[in-house]
Amino acid sequence: MAAFLDEAVKEIQEKVGEEAHVIGAVSGGVDSTVAAVLMNRAIGKRFHAVMVDNGLLRLDEAAQCKQRLGDECGVDITVVDASDRFLDGLAGVEDPERKRKIIGNTFIHVFEAEAEVIDRRIREETGAKAAAGQDGDESLVKFLLQGTLYPDVIESVSFKGPR
Repeated sequence: MAAFLDEAVKEIQEKVGEEAHVIGAVSGGVDSTVAAVLMNRAIGKRFHAVMVDNGLLRLDEAAQCKQRLGDECGVDITVVDASDRFLDGLAGVEDPERKRKIIGNTFIHVFEAEAEVIDRRIREETGAKAAAGQDGDESLVKFLLQGTLYPDVIESVSFKGPR
């Protein structure tokens, strides 16, 4: 365990390479915070954390997460206030399963839109152009970091498959 941090950083650097960017969903919880700090240590400014404020967080939780990860840990973090989208989508819905699906789908749509914003920002800042993929330009963001329990990963896996 003593060498875990160094080994994890090296493994991340080998997997991501020297040019790829990584986007990560963070919640402010222990799992995503540790994953974000580890990724940031491994690849620095090529890691871009995103926290989606769904309007259901604890008071000041998004601001505290941004301060902790951004100001204190040096992670590039964006907090997206999507509370109106989530709350509007949940208005009048009583069925718990339907609520879960609304929350999950809204999160995915908000996160995908922010990933596109981050990709455009990277291109503007670096002057980089992406290689053309099957659907036009391919994103400079090649990896997704999701620091969570494995059952949550299984539940949120894309039905479309890898892009």
